Amino acid sequence: MKTRTHFAHSIDMLDAAGEIQEHLAGVEDFEVAEATFWAAMKRWPKAAIILRANARVIHDSRKAPFDVPGEEIDRHSSLGYYNYAASYHAAAELIVAEGLEATHPSSPAMAMYCHAIELYLKSFLRLHRISAVRLRWIGHDFQKLQSRARTCGLILSDEDCGLIDWMESLWSRARYLETGFYQAPRIQSVAGTCRNLKQSVCEALRAAGQPILSPSRRRAM
Repeated sequence: MKTRTHFAHSIDMLDAAGEIQEHLAGVEDFEVAEATFWAAMKRWPKAAIILRANARVIHDSRKAPFDVPGEEIDRHSSLGYYNYAASYHAAAELIVAEGLEATHPSSPAMAMYCHAIELYLKSFLRLHRISAVRLRWIGHDFQKLQSRARTCGLILSDEDCGLIDWMESLWSRARYLETGFYQAPRIQSVAGTCRNLKQSVCEALRAAGQPILSPSRRRAM
């Protein structure tokens, strides 16, 4: 049997110059790699230790603050994610209702709907104890967010699941101009999925005893 030498994640100890002094571990699974990093931090609390996913640094012991399990202040709560999502959602609804005099009037609303959907999914995952670090690692991968949310019990219709599969492409096209013909879901469909997701996550948060406030439009004085 050939010994494996390359893994998706690497935990290394650095010297004073920031060069690798000792390779501590190579791990394929992210959660195991993260647990190994925290174990190394506890074993060598004054050492410079990094966790990398290929070339991307995920954790660096020289930088603070840390999301140390059991010790951090929760700066990325499920309710916080939900409130941010609801704010972007409300802004998108306002643009659609009022309209824009612009060359691409639907793009800002589409971008906000997509971002709201991402944050609603992350809110649900934080409610089910998926770490903020894990969510940063997933990033804007809507398919992974959807898959993990459904594993945690989020119920989505086939239509909403299919539309969320489009999210990464929709969000990219909403933010950056790309010419040419392409087929994509209509903004009304995206708005419907966003509303469905908001309702499902809202019910989950209320069931967990979280106070939910709905944003409203504030007219300028």
